[in-house]
Amino acid sequence: MLAQVLTIQGKLQLTHGKASEAFETWQAAIAAYRKAGDITGILGSQINQARALQADGLYKRAANLLTQVEQSLQNQPDSRLKVTELRNLGKLLRLVGNLAQSRTVLQQSLAIAQKLQDDTPQSASEQSGILLSLGNTIRAQGNTDTALDFYQKAMVIAPSLTAKTQIQLAHLSLLIDSDRPAEAQRLFTQIQSQLAQLPPSRLAAYTRINLARSLIKLATDDKTDETNKHFRLSTSNPSTSSTPKFVAQWLQTSAQELAIAIQQIRSSGDSRAESYALGALGSLYETTHQWNDAKTLTQQALSLAQSIDAPDIAYQWQLATRSNC
Repeated sequence: MLAQVLTIQGKLQLTHGKASEAFETWQAAIAAYRKAGDITGILGSQINQARALQADGLYKRAANLLTQVEQSLQNQPDSRLKVTELRNLGKLLRLVGNLAQSRTVLQQSLAIAQKLQDDTPQSASEQSGILLSLGNTIRAQGNTDTALDFYQKAMVIAPSLTAKTQIQLAHLSLLIDSDRPAEAQRLFTQIQSQLAQLPPSRLAAYTRINLARSLIKLATDDKTDETNKHFRLSTSNPSTSSTPKFVAQWLQTSAQELAIAIQQIRSSGDSRAESYALGALGSLYETTHQWNDAKTLTQQALSLAQSIDAPDIAYQWQLATRSNC
């Protein structure tokens, strides 16, 4: 019972951006599971610890920990826990640059997930998430068309609107990076229509932030006429801009989605997510040459990151603050 309580407590801490505290809580859970002789509980807690390390930007430590878990699972039968462990390992291997190994591990995870599949949302979620991770790894390998194919497969079986929208954001980002603006615009329109249907949550807030970042990149592409970028943003009135329709729409939507995300995040008390959102909004205002607003927001983001000891995001805002000086 104690171990289960600690497991839940750690998940709540991670949800509120307290990754270091969550790691220590799951360490206590491991001790409780070990005392009870629960191997599955130990491995699950170690996977959770790797998630906390990932949230803190400690990717190599997370990958090392998951490698230890993988070795412990070699003699274990195929299970959903093994699917989860392999997927997390594959994701982290990509983040530390081991792309070939990442792809191999993710393909193994997918094969087991398909072997164990049933008609439950959990099964669909597992496979959809693995396909998304495979698309991300293949994208990093430079194979755009294959990555887009994996994203499409992941969207088809996504069990919820939130999951589908997350995958569409990855798809949109790749379309932008591969210079396919017409396709990106069509997908953006579809995503925008879905956002209002998403229930307020930490995941929904991050979805809005990631959409905003993609739109900023699309609107400020090097091929966009520089004169089209010089206008002021309002988070409430999109009609004030005299810029061309799509550029104004993309940037205005970015500002509005970030404002909504910040409001949702503040109600949940997630300082890490709030720092991420404020920094993104600061970057947007820098793009539109609203220097004072950009500086204020970036400094707020930096202060929040420092207050929760999040050096991985604090570093980004320190660089941005210097560029705004």
